[in-house]
Amino acid sequence: MLYEVGTADVGLASAGYGARAQDASTVFTNPAGMTRLEGSQVLLGAQALYGDYGFSIGPGTSSGLGTNDGGNPIGWFPGGGAFFSYSASPDLKIGFGMAGNFGLAEKYDDNWVGRYYVQEATLIGMSLLPSIAYKATDNLYSPRYRGLLPEDLVDLLTVNKLHYSHGTESGVLFHLIGALSEFGKLGLTAIANSPAQVDEIYAHTLEVLDKETAYGH
Repeated sequence: MLYEVGTADVGLASAGYGARAQDASTVFTNPAGMTRLEGSQVLLGAQALYGDYGFSIGPGTSSGLGTNDGGNPIGWFPGGGAFFSYSASPDLKIGFGMAGNFGLAEKYDDNWVGRYYVQEATLIGMSLLPSIAYKATDNLYSPRYRGLLPEDLVDLLTVNKLHYSHGTESGVLFHLIGALSEFGKLGLTAIANSPAQVDEIYAHTLEVLDKETAYGH
């Protein structure tokens, strides 16, 4: 599984992987981030990766198999992705992405000692990522949210599993959190596979926020 798909994350060590929304690659990392993008955007990325590992010949290996350890079976291999975010309205975004984020190939020397087990193998995979994001609100307010710090919000996301999940392709993204502690205001974007699921996630998030702040913090 690869996190590098030819985007800016390669140069940022994937810092803020699920929180940043700086270009159309947010379709891959967190589709809710599309609501932060201006207009429609396209991003194409390519990269070259290098893999290196070796095989150690055990002392019990038959001498008739030789002493060739196979060399480096990976070497250079390509990668990349293509991402598109379409602005249907200021609040509704539709996205699609393609990413070669899994797969690998290996090829050992012809006369290596393990040639009777494997000589070469290739696994090619591609992820196709259709996405829809809808900005639920940019003015979520409650006086009980006052004093809530951004790190508290991250903890609520994590503990209650509200953050975006690549497995379910659903979750929430908070924004405008600079006004949270002082004014009790923030923004919330929900993403799911249908409008009904978006409404469900939005309602559940409000329920969690109200419950967690009912007795102060």
